[in-house]
Amino acid sequence: MLIEENNDIWEMIFGIFGGYGATILTSIIYVLIVFILGRYLIKFLLNLFEGSRLYKNLDATVASFLKTALKFGLNCLLLVVIIAMLGIPTSSIVAIIASCGLAIGMALQGSLANLAGGIMLLINRPFSLGDYIKSTTNEGYVQNISLFYTSLLNKNRELVLIPNGCLMNASVINCSYGKNRCLQFEFTFKEDNYLDKVNDIEKALKEIGLENIETLYTAIDNEGIKVKFRSFCAEVDYEGLRSEAVQKLREFIS
Repeated sequence: MLIEENNDIWEMIFGIFGGYGATILTSIIYVLIVFILGRYLIKFLLNLFEGSRLYKNLDATVASFLKTALKFGLNCLLLVVIIAMLGIPTSSIVAIIASCGLAIGMALQGSLANLAGGIMLLINRPFSLGDYIKSTTNEGYVQNISLFYTSLLNKNRELVLIPNGCLMNASVINCSYGKNRCLQFEFTFKEDNYLDKVNDIEKALKEIGLENIETLYTAIDNEGIKVKFRSFCAEVDYEGLRSEAVQKLREFIS
C-alpha cells in the first residue's frame, strides 16, 4: 500500500515537471528557430542595402556608419521579439532602453550635433578633399572629412580640426568651386591720370601669366576711384601666382 502511494506521488511529480519541461523545451526550440531565421533575415537585409544604388552613391564613411546603425537596430528588434516569446514583459525593457537613450543623448548632445553635421556634409558634399574653404574662423585646404570633425591645412601648414556641427551652422566659402580660384587686387587712385595706372597694372598682371583680367570700377569717394582687378587661375597655380603678383605690384606701386 505504501509503495503504491509513493508511485502515485512520483507519477504526479513527473507529470507536473514533465509538462513544464515540455513547455520550456518547446519555447526554447521556437526561440532558436526565430533567432536563426532572424539572423538570416538581418543578413539578407544588410546585403540588400549594400547592393542598393543609395548605398553605392554614399560616401564610404557614411555608408559604413548607416550599415552599422541598421545592423544594430535590427538586432535590437530581434532581441525584443525573443524576449516577448519567452514571456518576459517588453514594456519595461523598452522604457529602460528609451531612458538610457535619452540620458546618453543629453550627455553627448554636442557630439551628436557634430555627427549629424558630418553625415550631412558627406551626403551633400559642399566641398571635397583638396578644396580650399573659408569658414567664419578658419580657412585652409580640406585634408579629411570624418563623421565628427573636418581637418584643414592652413597657410602656416598647421592642421586645424573644426567640429562638423560648427560648419553646418556657419557660412562656408568654397574657393575651389569649379577647380579655379579667383585672384583679385583692389586699388584706390586719385582722379589724375588714373587710367594710365590702370593700364600699367593690367600689363604687370599679364606679364606674370594672368589672362582675361577683369577691371571693375567699384566706387568713387573722397579718397578717389576704387578699382578692382580680378582673374581666375587653376588651383595648383594660385599660391605661386598670388605671391608673384604681390611682388610685381609692390614694385609698381613703389
